[in-house]
Amino acid sequence: ANPRFEKKHKPDLVYCLTTVEKASGLVKLDLVTTKDADVVTPLVIKHIEWFAKKLKVNAKTSVNLNSDKGGEFRHAQIKPFVKNTKYIPMGGSVERKNAQIQGYLFRVLKNRQALTVKNALSKAQNLANNCYSRIQNKTPLEAVDEQKAEETIKKFNKKRSKYVSRDHRNPLEVDDYVRIQVKTVKSS
Repeated sequence: ANPRFEKKHKPDLVYCLTTVEKASGLVKLDLVTTKDADVVTPLVIKHIEWFAKKLKVNAKTSVNLNSDKGGEFRHAQIKPFVKNTKYIPMGGSVERKNAQIQGYLFRVLKNRQALTVKNALSKAQNLANNCYSRIQNKTPLEAVDEQKAEETIKKFNKKRSKYVSRDHRNPLEVDDYVRIQVKTVKSS
């Protein structure tokens, strides 16, 4: 959509490091050109310090870090800066935020509001942090500035959906036809 952007941006792969505070929806983005742990892990530590400053908390006593098992995250290096670190199969909140940010990023580029990926990510971060949240009934920045952390967490937990089983089958009885499904090694 923007020939000037195409001239400036070389066709190299670039990545976006996304860190999300789950309860408020506050997000921090950084452009990285590699998924090397020597580059990404120090940026994650900077993100943790940024969040601790914004949330007015001590990261060592109140911040838990969850990440996928990507090789770019060295939990041994991050552990001294947070209360707890944990590997999870998939971070749903980060994946949802990535989808939202991707939409903002391409909207910024399509509207010719940025000539570099770094500038476009900055604008996408501003849009994400200033977008109204139906959970908090305010933007993530407003939630962090105006509310106490306990109140933010309480609102977040109140809006979480309860599990409802969609299985309405009757219990099996003798002589019912069944299908045997064998799990593959990969699924277990």
